Amino acid sequence: MKDIPVFTGEHGLASLILREIPRSRCAHVVVHSALPGRMAALLAECRRFCRLAGADTVLASADEPLDLPHAYDLLELACAKADLPPSQAPVALRPVTAETAGDYLRLYNELFRDVPGAAACTEADLPRMLAQERAFFALERGEITGLGQYAASELRAIAVIPRRHGLGRRLALTLFARMPGGEITLQVSSANAPALRLYEKLCFAPRRILSRWYVLTEG
Repeated sequence: MKDIPVFTGEHGLASLILREIPRSRCAHVVVHSALPGRMAALLAECRRFCRLAGADTVLASADEPLDLPHAYDLLELACAKADLPPSQAPVALRPVTAETAGDYLRLYNELFRDVPGAAACTEADLPRMLAQERAFFALERGEITGLGQYAASELRAIAVIPRRHGLGRRLALTLFARMPGGEITLQVSSANAPALRLYEKLCFAPRRILSRWYVLTEG
């Protein structure tokens, strides 16, 4: 399902992110502008459209606080590479190629299916990923046990299959050692408690709130 970058409603302007509906039945609304006093009407209009598109849950974000139940914040974390804990035994990595990109997409969406705030990876993302980013399968004894992805000094994704306790920390440090620059940044949802615990142990600290997301309830 395609997103609607410019949704021009009767009461304002927004972007509708619909790509998550087939996977999680969730849509996202990013408000760009609302007519004076018409924010609630614009949100209701966006919600109706998203519900007609098949969403059970609709989340909304705007430049101003919304009088709605808070879902989570999207945070930017940062860490100086000099502050990282000592390296552990590195995880074997296999670069993703054009031939294996489809397998990576399926594994990515499986591992991030229930992660708060995680966006789905689609076939439209693969050319950009292959051209501009570095993506890897994580291997143990030749078996794929996770994945990692980064662009320059920003970590874009890291995930391991269930029951691989401790692998996430090793995989993160393995990826960080490959990344250029003296500082690493990443984005994470405030509702993703396991990831926040891991990054805190790796000496990451919050830098800023990128966006706040609210549950767009009926009425």
